[in-house]
Amino acid sequence: MKLTPDDQAWCPAERPEYLCLLRRDQKPPVEEDEFLLLQLNLLNRLLKESSEEEKGAANRRLEHDLPAEAKVFLPSDLLMNPQTPHYLLFNPQVEGSPAHRWQAGFLDLRNPPLMPQQEALALAKDLCLNGFINRLLECKASLKGRGH
Repeated sequence: MKLTPDDQAWCPAERPEYLCLLRRDQKPPVEEDEFLLLQLNLLNRLLKESSEEEKGAANRRLEHDLPAEAKVFLPSDLLMNPQTPHYLLFNPQVEGSPAHRWQAGFLDLRNPPLMPQQEALALAKDLCLNGFINRLLECKASLKGRGH
């Protein structure tokens, strides 16, 4: 991913799947909605930088690995539709699915030890669209104390 001089990275040391990019003056996410907005911005940036081949591969992955109940509320052309990132991140996820664990797992990260800034920025620089989709579809986060 292409970074700008204003990008700051926020990433829990042991949980790279929760990487967020912030503006220099922006505070780290505390609430789930703040986190999801940062993820939406990140996904939209990755989509803008992605080739049609990368988008196609990500669409095939979503088509194959998202639960059918989750796909019902997504546009049929998936990531080719500009509304999909919002729906993908903000729609309720199928309980117990990797995307649900990823989304809900953020709330277990209250004041986590953080990855050093240079390491987090390098992680962001290496992130691609398929890497983002993978973390949604492969999250193995436990939901301690969440009643899930």
